[in-house]
Amino acid sequence: MDERPQAFSPRMETPLPNDLQRRGFLQRGALDGTSTPARYLGCLGPRARAERLVSELAGGDVELAATYFSRLHAPAGLDIGAENATEIALSIISEIRAVLVDRDGGSLRNRLGPIHEFEGSHERLPSKVELACALKGN
Repeated sequence: MDERPQAFSPRMETPLPNDLQRRGFLQRGALDGTSTPARYLGCLGPRARAERLVSELAGGDVELAATYFSRLHAPAGLDIGAENATEIALSIISEIRAVLVDRDGGSLRNRLGPIHEFEGSHERLPSKVELACALKGN
């Protein structure tokens, strides 16, 4: 018997047919962090649908729903204007990468300081506004 941990990975040829199966996975503790150490949980589709699913999972408990929703990236992906499946996949993979390295996924042209960080260099750099205020003496 294979004892390696199994990942949740639906195959493209057998898509989840309805929200009930999605809820079944989510109810196994993914949103409260008890069934997975995953740092990224994404949900495709409109934010309103994700909010409805989370609210139903929380049984109407607003505080619990807020906790669940804080773990969920919904809609999944960065805002790059993705329209087709390939672009949406790129958007989601980019967001996953940003989350895994504690970045916001913004444009490099807006980044102050080095593009690449080295171990121990996780100090927050000042924003352009903070720098401008500092230079003006505010």
